[in-house]
Amino acid sequence: MPHVIFRPSLFLYFLLPVFGLCIGGFSTAWQFSVLGLSLFLNILLHEWGHWWVAKRYGGKYSYITLGATGGLTSYSGVFLTNRQLARVIMAGPAMNILLGCISLFLWGPSSIVAQVSFCLAFFNLLPMANLDGGQLMTIFLGRYFDYPERVMRWVSVTTAMGVVAYLYFSFPSITALIGIYLVGYLILKSR
Repeated sequence: MPHVIFRPSLFLYFLLPVFGLCIGGFSTAWQFSVLGLSLFLNILLHEWGHWWVAKRYGGKYSYITLGATGGLTSYSGVFLTNRQLARVIMAGPAMNILLGCISLFLWGPSSIVAQVSFCLAFFNLLPMANLDGGQLMTIFLGRYFDYPERVMRWVSVTTAMGVVAYLYFSFPSITALIGIYLVGYLILKSR
């Protein structure tokens, strides 16, 4: 098993029920509790999927870092081909989709767990740096460009602008601001 590191920011999930209680009472607090648990479970299983596939290819020294804005799986002791690396990358979103399908079967389409799972899988596959979709796009661009990271920066910024525009025009202002913050966080973190 990998060594798991919990960042202090992960404990923000414990504030979700308190926030829900303040804005809507016990019913909303329960929904926010399920949301926090869904986010944590999805992040944990997502990173575990990366680790499991990397271990199958011979990864020896590994650890998983979990935080409020996502996780990171680090492994070493193995040289991966681009095809193997793509499989390791796809294992994370595949775990989110698997969890979403299981919760869809158990609790139906209104399940918070299913909605969170599918949303995180879709978001994580966007071609933005620091997301699995960005890593896959970098592998793909490496076939055609000498410096795929430079091209990926432009793809990331363009994708981020599209996501920000979508959030701004499609959601209430507070939801859009949270999403815009996360997109900005990802772009700044990639520099």
